[in-house]
Amino acid sequence: MAKKQFKMSAKQLSKLWTDGYENKDSVQGFEPEEGTYPVQVASATLGQSQASGRPQITYEYVFLDGDYKGKTFRSYDGLDREEGIPYVVRHIEALGFDAPEDFDNLEPVLKKISKKKPKVKIRIKIKGEFTNVYVLNVLSDEEAEELSEVEGEDEEEEKEEEKDEEKDEEKDEEEDEEEDEEEEKD
Repeated sequence: MAKKQFKMSAKQLSKLWTDGYENKDSVQGFEPEEGTYPVQVASATLGQSQASGRPQITYEYVFLDGDYKGKTFRSYDGLDREEGIPYVVRHIEALGFDAPEDFDNLEPVLKKISKKKPKVKIRIKIKGEFTNVYVLNVLSDEEAEELSEVEGEDEEEEKEEEKDEEKDEEKDEEEDEEEDEEEEKD
């Protein structure tokens, strides 16, 4: 089987590298500091630990504000010990959903969480090698809207900055052209 040719310009590779570099902390190994953060639940899935095979729920969060804005973080709720189940139930309820009484109904609830993508405030606590995530509350519509307004303002500021940079570049090019013309006259 022949290899497919994958062609990408140096400019495309450069942009890809820059974007990837900016998101380097959102991949494996990113550990936020202890603190309280507004996040959105990107997904909640039932699965197994890759290392131990234990059954667990994996929550993926996206930070909505602050230094970690846009970065993702995962937390895991183990399902392998009876004494841990009440914490799992409380976690689901803190996200604004009814925890199922029967394990067979857990996955549909997790799918609802993943579909609704609630915005919540969490507290991260680090105990030794473990990072614990506590859901403090679901953000009100007003709180969530404020965060998206701030996001929108940031995007507007970025667009303005880009326009200013483009104008500066055009001005620089015009000045260079004028200098070239003057040199040609001499």
